[in-house]
Amino acid sequence: QRFLTSSALMFIGYQIFAGRYEIVPEFLELQTSFTPPALAPEDVGQFRAERITRPNNDNESNAMGVVYSAAVNQCPLSVDDLFMIVIRLIGMRAADASGKIMEMAYQWAMAQWENAVQSQRFRLRSPNAAPETIEALKKLGRSGTRGLAELTLAMRQHVAIPLDGELVSMLQGLR
Repeated sequence: QRFLTSSALMFIGYQIFAGRYEIVPEFLELQTSFTPPALAPEDVGQFRAERITRPNNDNESNAMGVVYSAAVNQCPLSVDDLFMIVIRLIGMRAADASGKIMEMAYQWAMAQWENAVQSQRFRLRSPNAAPETIEALKKLGRSGTRGLAELTLAMRQHVAIPLDGELVSMLQGLR
């Protein structure tokens, strides 16, 4: 069931990253008629909650709901939410066999971080070093899951969200 959920969320992510926001509400509504649904009612509820909690307390449905809401409403994500969303996107990588959606997710995440570094400097732990971090990441030329892992590891010094050692090791193994 989790793989089915991750696959459905990858479908939603693809629509969001491709700018086809209008498909998402229709897809969510269709879930009520599927047996079994690709997204369980609790996942749809978490998606619609449009909020992120903290590591180990939220899931991919929460993250994709926040991405959708921010895209539709054209409002920037907080740096903490952005950080958590990227971690959740990495967690869904197994549902993206081609790597295409992870590639789109990386492009989206990098653009979001570039914007955040410029417009939310006051929320960063080391605002003067953040632009250099982004530029160094661009020079690495990574993308997809590898790029998302590298981005997360690099940006963790700029946010106040602690990551446990197991997650850090997993991210290091992906880059």
